[in-house]
Amino acid sequence: MTSNELNSFDTLVIGYFLEQLLDHNLIFSYNLIKSCVELDKNFIIWDETVYRFLKKLIETSYPAYQGQLIFNNVDKPLVGKLYSLAPLQEYYSPTICVIGTGSVQGKFTVQMTLKRLLEELDYKVSLISTEPQGVLFNSDFIFPFGYNPP
Repeated sequence: MTSNELNSFDTLVIGYFLEQLLDHNLIFSYNLIKSCVELDKNFIIWDETVYRFLKKLIETSYPAYQGQLIFNNVDKPLVGKLYSLAPLQEYYSPTICVIGTGSVQGKFTVQMTLKRLLEELDYKVSLISTEPQGVLFNSDFIFPFGYNPP
């Protein structure tokens, strides 16, 4: 990437690029990540392996790094908090749940469309996302339990 291209953004979103173990994919991704760390870019990371790699890279080679690493994961303290919700309270607000059994069914797209349409009708809408990309769409709570959960 050119310096103009690198200067055109402040945050890099990293998905599951390690699933395609192609040399050119790995080399390009590593060089892009390294360049972004050197420029103190922020990172939103969906893959736990990439998150651990990036943290180690920063700790060992770039201790002056000033960007942010955002990785939404389900850890033991969060699971403990969720267990404390049982038994669940009775809710009097309407709730819509979009579920499916496989990938690429459009569940997330349906959620975003419903949220937008309801907000246009002046409803107050809270979005709970089970996908890590919920962080990009201003979800109120992200519980990444969808594809390849951390």
